[in-house]
Amino acid sequence: MNARGWIVGNAETPDFDSHAFLWDPSTGRMTDLGTLGGATSRALAINDRGQIVGEAETAARVTHACLWDPRTRRMLDLGTSGGAGSSAAAINARGQIVGYAATAEGLSHAFRWDPSSRRLVDLGVLPGTVVSAARDINDRGQIVGTAADVGDNSSRAFLVDPRAQAMRNLPGIPAGSTEGAAINNRGFVVGTTTTAQGSCVLSCGAR
Repeated sequence: MNARGWIVGNAETPDFDSHAFLWDPSTGRMTDLGTLGGATSRALAINDRGQIVGEAETAARVTHACLWDPRTRRMLDLGTSGGAGSSAAAINARGQIVGYAATAEGLSHAFRWDPSSRRLVDLGVLPGTVVSAARDINDRGQIVGTAADVGDNSSRAFLVDPRAQAMRNLPGIPAGSTEGAAINNRGFVVGTTTTAQGSCVLSCGAR
């Protein structure tokens, strides 16, 4: 939900397909946001401008990251990083979008999409990992997410700062499996960490 009270989610159609929807409190009505030519779609985040991101099936039955804009009332295919699929997880007030996309090698990498260039930027992975996924982006352009090795049950939370551009480990986190989930405009990050003592919520400053 955004500051205007607009709510996004997923609802079943008469054909029993799941479609992304927008609910506007001024009308009290649910709007079907459609798909990218396939059967299904999911809305995962909305900013205060009413821009909605998530994923939708194409006519080729492949899931792609998508952006629905209230000005055009159309769904835009954000593409991939050379592979088969992608998904958008978050959008900030500037319209920058993050998520994950398949590469030509068949691996998932975190991406950032900028409205100025209108293309996906592959954010890569942390050293020692081969897959990554971005979970959130704040209005300063700081990105958090998770990177891991294939077949390894452990993961590592990461931060991408627009000033440095490079992906790095989040600072001040104890050893163990970690995941970055969200970041606010002050640079504070929340997520989870798993150590020998068990799982717990993590919180740190990425400033």
